Order: sequence, then structure tokens, then C-alpha cells
Amino acid sequence: MTLAALSACDLPLDLGQPTTRALETGASDGLTTAQSFEVIGSYTGPGAALPVASGARTSGPAPDTTWTIDLQIARPDTEHLVVSAGNVKLEAIILTRGAYFRGHDFLAQHMGTDPLSQNLVRAAGSSWWKGNSSIVPKLPDFTDGANFRTTFLGTAVTQRTDHVSVDAADAVELSGPRADVYIAAGSPHRVLRVRLKNGVAVDGISAADLRYSNFDKDFAIAVPTDVIDFSNLSTLTPIYARPASSRHRSRTWAGCALQRGRRSSPSP
Repeated sequence: MTLAALSACDLPLDLGQPTTRALETGASDGLTTAQSFEVIGSYTGPGAALPVASGARTSGPAPDTTWTIDLQIARPDTEHLVVSAGNVKLEAIILTRGAYFRGHDFLAQHMGTDPLSQNLVRAAGSSWWKGNSSIVPKLPDFTDGANFRTTFLGTAVTQRTDHVSVDAADAVELSGPRADVYIAAGSPHRVLRVRLKNGVAVDGISAADLRYSNFDKDFAIAVPTDVIDFSNLSTLTPIYARPASSRHRSRTWAGCALQRGRRSSPSP
């Protein structure tokens, strides 16, 4: 293992290893040019959040909750995301033209305890429903090549360690005050892992330990079918019976909790 503090010259002490500049370029360019890739790991912070309906049973997970994440990104504009904490799990498909979600326990946490709200939860079941993409976290500094380089590489790197292993792959660790970044020693030098330092928050999350894989894989992400639109109750399954007196109330809840921002998201 070779350990060195970086200077103006980015040549490695081990002449068989790539230069620091080549590693940084490969990592950032890989995130920019790859048709797809996957990020799996854990972090502390906001995982998924809806405005909580009046009378809901809980306010949802605390802001210091530890979440697991499995994020698949397909260029140019598609994401498949699963976040979970405890018994709460939310799956999302995010596209430019719409955002789709499913997660029974997650939905139940944000509903009221009145019969109408509980009927909505039962009717939704494990079905997909339409929502706003702001429900789930955004991680541009971890997934956009230019942002990644600015946040974690270049002047943010103060130390280099060669011949470390990440999932049995030979890697180089580039460390700084924000994070430890692990990049494949072999060309094209893909980023393999990012681990935030204690007390550091990036994109609103902290204690993150994320691993990158499946570059240029076809994830076959597709728009869900039979999607529930809570502003159009005819899309609910027959378990839902809407009395006339509840029409305004149900539409109001949908507008406040699930469909905030819906008017800017056209139907598929």
C-alpha cells in the first residue's frame, strides 16, 4: 500500500499506477458519459417525505434516520429509486414527464386516522401512485460528473492511498476533509465508492457510504401501468367507496399531501 500527501505534481509514487489527474478525470467523466449506473448504500438524513395530513398517526421518520438507498440512473432523465428505514419503504420511478411511487407503510404514515383516509390506504395497497418528485432526495453532487469533481476531487483531495480494495477491485483512495473517494485503478477509472467524513453533509445527507456499479447496464425502467391518481378517485380499486359528503374533503387532502405540485406534472 502506498500512502502519500498530494502536491502540485500528481504523479504516483508507484510508477505503475495512474496519475491522480487521470483518476479524477475517469471518475467524473464516467458519471457524465455513462448511459446508466447504480448507487447503493446508506446515509443519514431525509429519505422520503410527504406533507403530513392533519390527524396522521406519525410525523414520519426523524431527520437523523439512517436510510438505505438503491438508486438506478438511466440517461437522460430516468431514475428508479428504493429507500427504506425500519419498516418504511418507498419505491419511486422518476421521469421528466412524471413521478410514480409505491409503498404502503410509507403512505399510511402520512395519512389521517379517519375512515376516509384509511380507506384510501387500503385502496392503494401496493399499487403505484402519482406524486411530486420532491418526495425523494436529490443527490446531484454524488451523481453528476461536474458536481462530483467540484465537491470531492481536485483541491478537495489532500491524500492518496494506492492498492486498496473495493469489492475485490484494485482501487486508489483519494481523501480530503469531505470524503474518502475510491476510484478503480484500472482504466476507465470508474468511481467505486464514496464515504463522507464524520460531521460532513452533502446534498442534505450525512454519514453516507455509497458504492457505484453497473455502469452502462440496461435497467429496463418503464412507466408503471394502472397508476392511481388521488385527484381522480375513479382510478382507485373498488374497496374505496366515496360518500357524496366526502368528495370535497378527499380532493382537498390529495391536493395538500400527495399532489402538491401535481399540476406541473402532465399525465403519462
